[in-house]
Amino acid sequence: MSWHIRLMVKDDIPQVTAIDREAFPTMWPPVNFHNELNNRMAHYAVAGDGQRTVINPKPALQLTPVHSFLNLKWPFSSRVPGEDHPQKVEYISGFLGLWVMVDEAHIINVAVRQSCQGKGLGELLLISGIDMAIRNKAVVVTLEVRKSNTTAQTLYAKYGFQEVGSRKAYYTDKKEDALIMTTDFLTSVAFQTRFSKLKAEHFRKLGHFEYGI
Repeated sequence: MSWHIRLMVKDDIPQVTAIDREAFPTMWPPVNFHNELNNRMAHYAVAGDGQRTVINPKPALQLTPVHSFLNLKWPFSSRVPGEDHPQKVEYISGFLGLWVMVDEAHIINVAVRQSCQGKGLGELLLISGIDMAIRNKAVVVTLEVRKSNTTAQTLYAKYGFQEVGSRKAYYTDKKEDALIMTTDFLTSVAFQTRFSKLKAEHFRKLGHFEYGI
């Protein structure tokens, strides 16, 4: 495998936004990933493909008001030096977002490009989310999942998530309920033993890749 699991950086935002739109087309308002990078509670991991690159689009012109000699404001376009040259960046296959609030970690989104699904990448991102939660001293991890998404529920249950409640009409597109799932204490011996075993098994299954979480 050529995947590179690492923390999200600014250059990843255009691709992460596209993946988010593909996976959650009806979510409103859409996630502002620029704000998320500046949010101390937010932690994002991406799955890059080390053998593929893409060209990030040119950023839109930013209109900056400038005072004229009559003290009138006129919008002048401005770019940061170098922005006129499209940038070659690593291809992003999927991402996971996590918020850590006090001692609870909450997985707010996880998505894999449709063309990259069925290869174990979603599970690898889930592992990275749990690792980020542990590193940030969270006690438990919670998430919401569609009631109809039994495939995701099975994966979460595999890693110790249990259904603890529901949110009525949580998903606005079809007014579908969400199941709330949470782990046992991350510091418990039972969870640590289970997680370490599952993580090692999945890593062996995938073979060679870089894991920078």
